[in-house]
This record gives sequence, structure tokens and C-alpha cells, in this order.
Amino acid sequence: MSRIVAMMMTTALSASAVAQDRATPRNPEAPRVWVTWQGAELDKGASAWFLKRFVRTDIVFREVPTGSTDLGEGTPFDVPQAEFRRTHTHAVLETLLQRYPVQDPIVQHLARVMHDVEINYWGQKLYAETDLLESESRRLDEQLPGNHIPLNCYIAWFDDVYAELRGGKTLVQPRALPAACNKESAK
Repeated sequence: MSRIVAMMMTTALSASAVAQDRATPRNPEAPRVWVTWQGAELDKGASAWFLKRFVRTDIVFREVPTGSTDLGEGTPFDVPQAEFRRTHTHAVLETLLQRYPVQDPIVQHLARVMHDVEINYWGQKLYAETDLLESESRRLDEQLPGNHIPLNCYIAWFDDVYAELRGGKTLVQPRALPAACNKESAK
């Protein structure tokens, strides 16, 4: 009986530590405010998810009109003048991982998938998830008002993708947009 109680306590403490870890900024020296153009694409959504879940949990995202050169307050990402942008050899998520490395194998895999989406554009896709995530992202984008998936919806969407991959599953069907995003986007 005491073994069961000990296991339950260990599980509860582990869950508490995970919850506490989620609430603690992992890189408090990382900028708190990030800015990008409106209109999230798959790589930008994955990058926002990575920043919020693995870099600094209290991040605030600002979106400015597409094409703006005056971005105002915040560290730019996924815009031409940003340090953290797509290049001819790296997706945005990959450039962020260079500055804020993590050893999580699922994050590393998602970075390779984003590379497959953004850099290996015309080539044969290397990962099964590439076409699945890309086509679902486009479908979701088209069904929302203004053809725009809000960054917070991408973050919730990638939480689901991450949980499924972390559970050892292979993505075999599109991930639905979280229900709250459908309601929020309809406003």
C-alpha cells in the first residue's frame, strides 16, 4: 500500500513541477515582446508556439499590418528586417533554435518539418507530417475570416500536434483547429 501512495505522491510532485516549469520563463533574458506582420503561416505559427512554450512563457506578440517598416516595440520575427526570419537555408523556427537551443526531439523534428515546408519548397517532402500540416494550415486559413489564423490559435494547434507526437503517435490525419479559435475568429 505504501508503494502506491509513494507512486501517487511522486506523480503529483512531478505534475506540480511540470506545471511550475511551464509558468517559469525558461530564458528570462529573452525579449518579452515580439512583433511580426499580420497573417500567420505555418512556420510563423510554429515559431510563436516555440517562443511561448520553450523560450519564455510570458511572451506577448504584437502583429502589425503586412508590409509595415515601422514595427514599433518588440523584437521582430518573420519579417524581412528581422534577425529571426526565413533565409535561403533556414526556416524561422530553425533560426530561433540557433539562438534558443533546446534538446527536445519533438521540437527538433518540427524544425525539420518547417525546413521541409519553407526551404524544400519544390522538392519531394522528407517527412510525412509536412504535407499534412501544410495542407491543414492552408485549409484552416481559408475558412477563417480574413484568411488569417491568429497566433494564439496556432500556439494551441501546435500544443495538440506536440502532444500527439510526444505520445509516440504519427500524425495520420489533419489536426483540427481548437474549438475556441473557431469561435474567436468568427468575432
